[in-house]
Amino acid sequence: MRNAKRFLPLFIFIILPVLLASGCKSTQAYYRGYLSQNASNLTLVDNSSQQGNWKTFDMQLNYTAEKGNASLDIRGTGQFGLYYQLNSARIANLDLYLFFINDRTQVLETVRLFSAINISPEDQIHFAKHLQVPAGAAAISFGYYGQSRSDGGNDGEHGGGGGGTEWFAKLPKKPD
Repeated sequence: MRNAKRFLPLFIFIILPVLLASGCKSTQAYYRGYLSQNASNLTLVDNSSQQGNWKTFDMQLNYTAEKGNASLDIRGTGQFGLYYQLNSARIANLDLYLFFINDRTQVLETVRLFSAINISPEDQIHFAKHLQVPAGAAAISFGYYGQSRSDGGNDGEHGGGGGGTEWFAKLPKKPD
């Protein structure tokens, strides 16, 4: 028992942080080398301001991208698709990403634009970031990963439904 008491501080302050840190991966490295599957990648043009709309079944983004020589200011709003607004009681979690991609549509760097837990599917999301553009970036693309939850509803004479969880994502594809 005495040895266990001695070992506990060593474990909490040295061993556990090392184990946790070794399992962490920088957001920038997420999907590096993967291929963007979006037909609507936005080409980066130095010293320009571009407005755009990016839409999938799951969500729609309206954004403004202002590109300097080596920086990008991106801001915008988003909302969930009608399917989630009608069929989900809440969005349990959501991560919205911006991908810097090269001229071969490979992801060079990933930036988390927005992250939320337990929001309404009717909520509008807002994002604004000032970013450094990595060398070789020719365009940007968007993606997301999330989970919706339904309350089950009522299916008439058979009583209440059971609810459920649905995962949704639009992410780059791992190369073959």
